[in-house]
Amino acid sequence: MRPTFASSIAAALLIVFGGAALGLIANAAAPKGIPVVTPPLPAAAPEISFEDAWAAFDDGSAVFIDSRPMEEYRDGHIAGALCVPYDDRKDHVESLRREVPRDRQVIAYCDAADECESSKRLSGWLLIQGWKDVRYFAEGYAAWRDSGLPVTEGEEP
Repeated sequence: MRPTFASSIAAALLIVFGGAALGLIANAAAPKGIPVVTPPLPAAAPEISFEDAWAAFDDGSAVFIDSRPMEEYRDGHIAGALCVPYDDRKDHVESLRREVPRDRQVIAYCDAADECESSKRLSGWLLIQGWKDVRYFAEGYAAWRDSGLPVTEGEEP
């Protein structure tokens, strides 16, 4: 017996909706599933100038946070900076809360040579998390390193 047009459409819809439902269930069960609705990005904190970033480093008044992936951090970072890759920020929130007082100035940076946006995004996220004095250093690691300021390599700050 030959299927009718209506039964073919019904079968196709069943396959499409069944597949979509299975996909949503699998995504929800995955530890790092794809968000169904992407939340808006937080607004960036104010930018800090090279001179002010250096002054904050020199007098020890700020904590520097490198928003690049660990591999890039390991290859070189501002001396004393913590590594909190933007994509893994939620994995670091508890340790940040223990290590960085909410009233301490925080300066997020990345590698501006690559038009990096992760420091802007991380700075906005840190504000949402409750840090009060957050800035992002737009000139980034490359400018810091190229100016001969203190840098180090490895996984330790």
